Amino acid sequence: QVIFPTACLISLNLLLISQVESSWMFVVAGLIGGSAQGLIFPALSTYFIDIFGRENKGLAISLYLAFFDIGMGFGSVFFGWISDLYGYRIMYLAAGGIMLFVASFFSWKAPSPK
Repeated sequence: QVIFPTACLISLNLLLISQVESSWMFVVAGLIGGSAQGLIFPALSTYFIDIFGRENKGLAISLYLAFFDIGMGFGSVFFGWISDLYGYRIMYLAAGGIMLFVASFFSWKAPSPK
């Protein structure tokens, strides 16, 4: 119940950063993004544990963190390439759009916890 709205906040954060023209907008985007990150990380951890079952808690957390790290690794290369070609504004717009798409797909197709 927390994951989709929080993912939408992260998307909003990325879209706001793409439009920043003053320091107060940057601070607002930072507050939104920081709050959303702080909410989504434990929510996704709990979701993975619920999907895999309490008896597989170690596996669930390990997979979650492994995929998180893989996403950070490939994402930084991919979005670095985007920013090189098109600039930071387009990179943040693309990241926000991808996040919104993934959040929508997740809320539509994600399995229900056990």
